[in-house]
Amino acid sequence: MYKILLADDEYLEREALKIIISNQVKKAQVIGQACSGKEAVEISERLNPDMILMDIKMPEMNGLEAAEIIRNKDENTIIIILSAYDEFQYAQKAIRVRAHDYLLKPVRPDKIVELVEKYINNKEGDFINDKVQDLLNSIKNNYYKKSKDVLKQIINHFSKIYNRNNIEYIRMLANDIAYKMVYNLNQIDLNNTNISENLNYKQSLSYAFDVCDIGDCLLKLLDEIFNEIINNKQLYKSDDLNCALNYIEKNFKNNLTLNQLSKHVNLSSTYLSKLFKQEMNVNFIKYINLRRIEEAKEILKNTKTCINDIAFDLGYNEPNYFCRVFKKIEGVTPTQYRNNLK
Repeated sequence: MYKILLADDEYLEREALKIIISNQVKKAQVIGQACSGKEAVEISERLNPDMILMDIKMPEMNGLEAAEIIRNKDENTIIIILSAYDEFQYAQKAIRVRAHDYLLKPVRPDKIVELVEKYINNKEGDFINDKVQDLLNSIKNNYYKKSKDVLKQIINHFSKIYNRNNIEYIRMLANDIAYKMVYNLNQIDLNNTNISENLNYKQSLSYAFDVCDIGDCLLKLLDEIFNEIINNKQLYKSDDLNCALNYIEKNFKNNLTLNQLSKHVNLSSTYLSKLFKQEMNVNFIKYINLRRIEEAKEILKNTKTCINDIAFDLGYNEPNYFCRVFKKIEGVTPTQYRNNLK
């Protein structure tokens, strides 16, 4: 939710702005109100708003002075200056304190809505662009788990902004991300120039009718990409640990053994065990359990899948053993963990 602070010494002005934003901007929330510049600075430090709508004429400290203090402490806060005075000197000062916009009162409600939504969309665009770049870098560096974590953050963001009217927009973003993932894969020397032809993500996404389906398509594509990367061990050069971690990420839900892993990376099980303990600060078995419980927590949080099915899906032959491992790591049983989330 986009956080907005209102700063105006007129109570009715603040309430009018709050009603406009609350009723007409779904993704924004007024998190605080200030009746002076000094109070605006204090509340901004405490609540860290994304945007401040700031009147110029306020007691103790005017809006321009407050804006300058806030801007010097945080470059990212959007500051909109409001003024009842159509004077060039105020506009000049607003520019000097690096305010993003300068509006003359009375401001039409539709102008407020348009302005707030513009900055919300800009912020969402920046978030997506940053995360996609992080995803592409992770794929390029052959980091399977990190790639998956970043992609899940993107999908989670899609869930937050989703409504019935913007599914085509989200599908368009997903198509663009998928294209970049495949293009990025083609820049890696896999000795297979036709690899992108085998990743038919476009047809899958065209049949995705909600965010859950779109997320599943992107995660499936990422798995297929790393299947290709994992099968080309020459990519890892001397990075034996990353090669091992990627193979674990692909197989941790199966009954993977240290011997199987050591054969994949062409290292002795003794050396690999020592390397794992040294670099990861846990042994191989504990890492597998930690990874499985991390996955279990995500399933418990986002689905209604029964505990027994979660245990079997994660490679545990006995649900009771899965529950004991979960409680040892998390301090509560899977059922208690799910109930606590509620």
